[in-house]
Amino acid sequence: MKNLTGYISGYAVPKFVIDSPHGGGKIPINPEYIVSADNREIVMRNYEGKIYTYPHINKTGDGSKPLKK
Repeated sequence: MKNLTGYISGYAVPKFVIDSPHGGGKIPINPEYIVSADNREIVMRNYEGKIYTYPHINKTGDGSKPLKK
């Protein structure tokens, strides 16, 4: 994503977001918005600077590994 920015129109750069719990709005999944992540939860900061915690659930059975700090 970082490499696309600056080379194509901003409208053409996809943004992946999480709809944060408890009315926090949509938070982009970019390093500047992720405060921390571990096997239990992802802690994010929204555009207002408010902190939201989203549970990390890995029950897919697809062999994917949990997030690392």
